[in-house]
Amino acid sequence: MPLPQPEDVMDRIRALEQAVRELRSSVTNQGGFTEASQGWKIPNQTLPSTPDSGGHLTANGDEPMWSGADGSVYSLKPSPPFTPGAAVASPPVFTSPSSPPEVTVSVYQDLRNDAQLARGVLVTLLQSLRAANIINS
Repeated sequence: MPLPQPEDVMDRIRALEQAVRELRSSVTNQGGFTEASQGWKIPNQTLPSTPDSGGHLTANGDEPMWSGADGSVYSLKPSPPFTPGAAVASPPVFTSPSSPPEVTVSVYQDLRNDAQLARGVLVTLLQSLRAANIINS
């Protein structure tokens, strides 16, 4: 039985050259994490661990995500546009005098009416904003 012969130096060089060629082809055939020729394309990935500084921009479930060094993780997907609510009339012009010559029951009544009209417009405005989901109830 013949004894195994040590590799020739030229055999080792050929093997190393082949390994380098294979590594180069595997590196050049890998797709990058991003492409920017027609806008950024970021493939879906699991969220990475928190970086030491700065942050990670990733896509998770087709949603752009930001992971910050402070541990914060939030979506960068914009909120859907709101549906305009019902139109609200302009506040009425006050009917009460700004400086009456004397305070009478009718002046108090005018002030009360003005406050009620302003309250009515405010209530209508709040209802419109709530109906459009701009503010919570």
